[in-house]
Amino acid sequence: MLNVEAVGLSEGEGDTTAFCLLGQCYEWKGMKEEAGEAFERALRMDSGSVLARQGLDRLRLNQSQANEIGPD
Repeated sequence: MLNVEAVGLSEGEGDTTAFCLLGQCYEWKGMKEEAGEAFERALRMDSGSVLARQGLDRLRLNQSQANEIGPD
């Protein structure tokens, strides 16, 4: 679950960069689901956001690579 209240964000503000940065923070912490949600929210506010699209692409690529490798 995305905890945007903790950082004071709302979709009404239209700050896609902030949601992208939040997504990156989640991604770096290994919180892939939350990262994806943050990037998707950024895209809902600005469908042309390159940062959000790159973030989602990175998550999908990492997931795809993990699936190819398989479990330990």
